[in-house]
Parts: sequence; C-alpha cells; structure tokens
Amino acid sequence: KNAYLVFADRFPFVYLTSDYSIEYSAAFDGCSSESNASFETVAELVSDINKNDVKLIITLEQSKDDIADVLISQSGDRSIKTLKVSSMQNVTKKDISNGITYLSEMERNLEVFGKAMN
Repeated sequence: KNAYLVFADRFPFVYLTSDYSIEYSAAFDGCSSESNASFETVAELVSDINKNDVKLIITLEQSKDDIADVLISQSGDRSIKTLKVSSMQNVTKKDISNGITYLSEMERNLEVFGKAMN
C-alpha cells in the first residue's frame, strides 16, 4: 500500500511530497490564505480518507483543527487522530532562545509524516 497523507490545512509541503512521490490531499493549495474549506473540498477529503484508510490527519502548528474535526466526524471513523507539523512561519525569538531550530522542527515533522504513512 502506498503512503497517503491528508492535510486539513494549508499545504506548504508540495515539494517534499513531489520529491518523494507521496500521494496527498489538502484542504488548500500551497500556502493559501483561505481558512474555510468548501463543501466540495470537505467531501473530497472525506472520500480520500475513507478510500485510503487514513488514520492520521495533519494540520499546521497554529491550526484550530476545525477542518480536521469535520473530516473526522464526516468520515465516520472517530479513531482518526490529528498531528501538527511546523511550517516555521510562526517561530518566535523566544522559541529560538528555547532551542528550536529549523533542523529540530523538520526532524519533528519527519516523525509526524512517518506516523501518518504507517
């Protein structure tokens, strides 16, 4: 079975998925400023979740998870979990002084992607 990722958010990882031939669905293309998914988008994502037996939905670090919650509800599978990845767009000076680095955030993202693809 091929890996399949579902992003219930903006999608700043298109190059990563392209480089590694990872199939995905996303609520919004790229780094869109949209925050409300259309009915058609939700229906398509729910179909993809069910068709690909997705057990983990990915959102960005500052997401309120509203879209993910709707997807889980509409899929009928309450066991689906949500995990967050970092786009590095919201890192503060305080985060950096507390030890967050680009590499540490990308390593954490790798763990999330790994969990989502198993």
